[in-house]
Amino acid sequence: MKPLFLKYSWLPFLLLFSACMKEPVYPSEPQIEFKSITGKTIFDEFRQTEIAEIKITINFKDGDGNLGIDNANPADSLAPFDYANGFNKFHHNYFIEAFIENNGKFEPLNFPISLNGRYPLLNPDGEKRALEGELLYTIDDLIISYLPLSFKSGDRMKFRVSIADRSLNVSNTIETDPVQIFF
Repeated sequence: MKPLFLKYSWLPFLLLFSACMKEPVYPSEPQIEFKSITGKTIFDEFRQTEIAEIKITINFKDGDGNLGIDNANPADSLAPFDYANGFNKFHHNYFIEAFIENNGKFEPLNFPISLNGRYPLLNPDGEKRALEGELLYTIDDLIISYLPLSFKSGDRMKFRVSIADRSLNVSNTIETDPVQIFF
């Protein structure tokens, strides 16, 4: 019996230690880091055209956990999250700018469609607490025909990304690695 007791005698200390661990403290403004980017080209049957599908993964930290927009909540279709004919920046909470490589330099690329989007509530119970994790964002409608005529299969793009929380605090801006687009 004694060896069994000694074998598991550390367990109460582990439980006590884990109960004493404090929640991490982060700023109330979200903080993000670039993690990864992947890209592939697929044929869109509906549009009868090729589209690039790009997946961007970022890590996030937020001190008060108020990240995301609930599309099912009618209040999240009112100001400050309403569409307002496309003029309300905070209708989206994931902001993205595209850049295209031209002669070794990346230049801004303006699309006729917005690449910005929404991510869902990450803390649905609304309790104020620190959050950290990953956000995977897919750009699945980067229509190849919107790229400049000088853009060739295998050319590279990169993106700048920031996010906003429900208090309209905007995170730092990160830049992705370049990704090649094939078509």
